[in-house]
Amino acid sequence: MKADIIIPCYNQLEYTKRCLWALAAHTDELCEWFIIDNGSTDGTAEYLSEFEDEDIGIHIITNDANLGFARAVNMGILAGDSPYVVLLNNDTEVPQGWLTVLIEAMEADPRIGAMGVLSTAKMQETWEGRFNPRGVRVFAQYRLGQLPYSCVILRREAIDDVGLLDEGFFLYGEDDDYNIRLIRAGWSLALHTDITVKHEHGATSTPAGLQHYRKAAMERIREKWGGPERIDANDEPDSRRSKAHRRRYEYAASLLNSGDTVLDAACGMGYGSAIMAKACQSVLGLDYNREALITADAEYGGKRVTFERMDLEKAVSLPRRDVVVSFETIEHLAYPRDFAELCKAAARRLIVLSLPYQDVGSGWHKHPFFTEQQIRELFEDEDWEMVEAFRQAEGPYGVYRFERR
Repeated sequence: MKADIIIPCYNQLEYTKRCLWALAAHTDELCEWFIIDNGSTDGTAEYLSEFEDEDIGIHIITNDANLGFARAVNMGILAGDSPYVVLLNNDTEVPQGWLTVLIEAMEADPRIGAMGVLSTAKMQETWEGRFNPRGVRVFAQYRLGQLPYSCVILRREAIDDVGLLDEGFFLYGEDDDYNIRLIRAGWSLALHTDITVKHEHGATSTPAGLQHYRKAAMERIREKWGGPERIDANDEPDSRRSKAHRRRYEYAASLLNSGDTVLDAACGMGYGSAIMAKACQSVLGLDYNREALITADAEYGGKRVTFERMDLEKAVSLPRRDVVVSFETIEHLAYPRDFAELCKAAARRLIVLSLPYQDVGSGWHKHPFFTEQQIRELFEDEDWEMVEAFRQAEGPYGVYRFERR
């Protein structure tokens, strides 16, 4: 299955029916449904018991009481194992082909941890910035409330990295909290502007309940994060995974001479290019993600750091530089050997790589891993020799250094 769709519900049976009918009519991808009934008393449980069909992937989880949105979502996350997880409110109705579009967009940019959509309840008029041709905007800055989880697709690899939703949030706030955690862990947040979901915002809560839960959520946000109104999506990441990524760039910087020119292939949002630029003459960062490059140029661009857009999958050559650095790239490419040849042709004296040495990701979306011998076979020849290889303690990645013979 490509995705697990998780729908928590508490009463409001008519909304739940419309949500499920739209989902059945407008979803083309193979997926598992996990509908969590949080102790409904209006006939929802009886309706769902007839709707359940595990043979075709429709699973019902019934709670005796209302355990809250975050707890219900976590139950669904733990019950599934697909590479993508969709959270869907039971007062939403999805349009035709929605899931195919979202999965394709997530596949196009493996750095995105969560992607939301437009909603009829709140048309995100405060969301600023430019959009790429696919209709996907990657946030450079996140404001509280900008990416609600009424309809959101999450990458399971990101969930594995940062953990489950905080069940201290009963209703509201769990989405802001999770978005902050994703940003702090080095994942990107995005909005797909080609998808609009009908959402009867607040239909499943009373006005008094909304006010109470929103107040409680903001108090918890302030308790955990100091009450930030905005989160810079380029804040230095602090997760174990992202610290490992930063240390790789610091290692590469330690190998550079002051006069070196460096190519950072798949530079992302550019913070690694900026690290290396402190130790050399110049760095050119390449990436295919247009929004990431806009952010990189705004944050780090200057005389010593420049950025250009390039699809490494289709490249026939790379710009010539003294050193080529490429981290967590080859495992995403269909033709690793072609990319290896491009790196060797571009580098004058040094190539520094990182690749997974065991499976990364889960389910359908696993990235291939490479043994040290396989990496040698890709890069070693009469001109190039592996001179150092080590595994990082923080995660399943090896770092490899090649020098001209």
